[in-house]
Amino acid sequence: LFGSADRISVHPVASQMLGSATGQAEVTLVAELFGCPVKARLDWLTGGNTIVDVKTTLDASPEGFAKAIADRSYHRQAAFYIDIARALGHPIEHFCFLALEKSPPFEIACYQLSPEAIEIGRAEYIPLLDIYSACRSTNHWPGYSRNLQVISLPPWKMKGKTL
Repeated sequence: LFGSADRISVHPVASQMLGSATGQAEVTLVAELFGCPVKARLDWLTGGNTIVDVKTTLDASPEGFAKAIADRSYHRQAAFYIDIARALGHPIEHFCFLALEKSPPFEIACYQLSPEAIEIGRAEYIPLLDIYSACRSTNHWPGYSRNLQVISLPPWKMKGKTL
């Protein structure tokens, strides 16, 4: 992304988030959660108790990025990464985002995900991990229907339309 490293280096919070001498970039973690083998690739693992995830976004404002978190399930990813790191003995307490806008003026925003959002993410990812585990054990990976189906427009497009 255009000049990201330079912009991060002069940003007071972003530079601290990624500036720890004891931190590690692109850390791969492999563990077992709830009897299932799992893997995560962390953007930055501080030498302390924080994971930092770098995200590009169209809108790094608090409202815009909160929407991106919900739309893209970043809260699930956060809980999943925290749980994998903890399973390996890392004392993770915080998950932070470094949000980089993709278009001018290429703003940067730094956020710490709330404990409530992490708990919601955990409540959402665990049942998905159960489904994955069941698919692995049975080698049955259901997908979309193999039959011809009738499809129409979404309800919002049909509203108020009559023929």
